[in-house]
Amino acid sequence: MQPISHAHTATADITRLLAGQHHDPFEVLGCHRQGKHWVVRALLPDTAEATILVGGSRLPLQRITDTDLFTCQLTQDTPVRYQLRWRGTDGQWRQAEDPYRFSPVVGDLDLHLFGQGKHEHIYRVLGAHCCEHDGVPGVRFATWAPNARRVSVVGDFNQ
Repeated sequence: MQPISHAHTATADITRLLAGQHHDPFEVLGCHRQGKHWVVRALLPDTAEATILVGGSRLPLQRITDTDLFTCQLTQDTPVRYQLRWRGTDGQWRQAEDPYRFSPVVGDLDLHLFGQGKHEHIYRVLGAHCCEHDGVPGVRFATWAPNARRVSVVGDFNQ
């Protein structure tokens, strides 16, 4: 698998994303179909260089000029499982799953019942819950904050 040309991302989406004002970062980040191929985009602040790991291959992520947004277009015709690997400006290499590789997990029925005010087990949907998604263990987090401009989860996992 070889990377192909730099993927186009709308300037307005990038601007809103970098300002923390994009209404749906999943629209921009992660792995998305673009024409016949797939493009991976990752927001990696304080990063000097980055790659994605696909199977046994390392593919370079290209920085979108003067931003912390990186991208790589793949010659695949199906989405791929991948991990991010990056070298921070501190010189240390890190590797992790891309949280935007996973689709949102709150289901349509949950949203419907919640919208009607009839969800009797909403505590099972909102908040932080340990789970396994696509074979990867982790924590899913969902909140209801209709007037919030953005929500951040802070912990010792933050850099």
